[in-house]
Amino acid sequence: MNAASVFAAIALFFQVALAAEPVELTDDSFAAAMESGPHFVKFYAPWCGHCQRLAPTWDELAGKYNVDEGKMTIAKVDCTQHTKTCSEQGVRGYPTLKYIHKSEEKKYQGQRTLESLSSFVDELTDHVANDNEEKVKASGPATIEGLTELDADNFDAFTSTGIHFVKFYAPWCGHCQRLAPTWSELAKKFESNDRVHVDKVDCTQHRDLCGSNSVGGYPTLILFRDGQNVERYQGSRDITSLATFIEKFDSTQEVNQEEEEEEDILEDEEATTEAPATEGAVLSLTSETFDSVIGEGLVFVKFYAPWCGHCKRLAPVYEQLSAVMTEEHVPVTIAEIDCTVHSDVCERNHVHGYPTLILYKKGQKLQEHAGSRVLEDLIAFVMDHVPAT
Repeated sequence: MNAASVFAAIALFFQVALAAEPVELTDDSFAAAMESGPHFVKFYAPWCGHCQRLAPTWDELAGKYNVDEGKMTIAKVDCTQHTKTCSEQGVRGYPTLKYIHKSEEKKYQGQRTLESLSSFVDELTDHVANDNEEKVKASGPATIEGLTELDADNFDAFTSTGIHFVKFYAPWCGHCQRLAPTWSELAKKFESNDRVHVDKVDCTQHRDLCGSNSVGGYPTLILFRDGQNVERYQGSRDITSLATFIEKFDSTQEVNQEEEEEEDILEDEEATTEAPATEGAVLSLTSETFDSVIGEGLVFVKFYAPWCGHCKRLAPVYEQLSAVMTEEHVPVTIAEIDCTVHSDVCERNHVHGYPTLILYKKGQKLQEHAGSRVLEDLIAFVMDHVPAT
């Protein structure tokens, strides 16, 4: 074997060895990677005990699947370094394991053994292959900036899961024409919420579909949940009223999901001594506790909605802020309140957008934060109001 052949063999060996490791993704590379093919991603923190115990198994999983290019990539994201990505992915506990391919996501909830993880990957690999075959046969519904055009062929399948607010309309209808820009704005508002879809059906093209849903006038607005016709909307057609109607059906599901996730996080925190778990955590407020908490000392409150994309991106930064304040023994409480659950408090405090950040001192509003939401600026804002010692 000549020198060139030896060099090529060595290069090939290192390529295979590198491919067999979990792919390390960053804020800059994450989005493009998700578009390029299916990924099974571990979102982790280096200090997390459960993450450390999973690491060798995750390496084995990568060694098993990353050698077969194109089928499934085993990847990982360090959430202490790439907070933007982890925030956008709704990561609230470590490790979080998710299958992601373009707009399709599935959170892994099973055992963290190589056998269980491999079964999950194998099932998804088969799903991707079948899905690609189906896409060759027929394309799915067209979605532009969150608004999906449905027809008789895809309506039942597309609305079978999640929340769908559907506008049944006719192009010649004046009321429909006036509603159109608001409906598009509504779709954009919920575009980042993977549980909620804003759709429309042209009844001049799909009479039977509209007839089966008892559409007798235009526009008719109906909310479907998991394939079931739940309620016909009869309210005002402004963006706030329409959004509030959707949130009424989405909030219960979101609250239950958050409770489950918080239970998982608490289990992780109780099971490990490495993670700075409960100390420094953001304090969750309710309608019952809000006044008593802000009445004591300095309190920085985040008013948020679970569906809000900006709130999701802020979440890990806000948690870091709480941890820093605790570690540095700064006399301030970092708190938050869910406005979809405790709307009375948010209305009383004149919250008109999410997230809204307000600093209180002994029950009185000091100042609303209007600057950037990077960690350094949030720390500076709070410290500007901390009394000198």
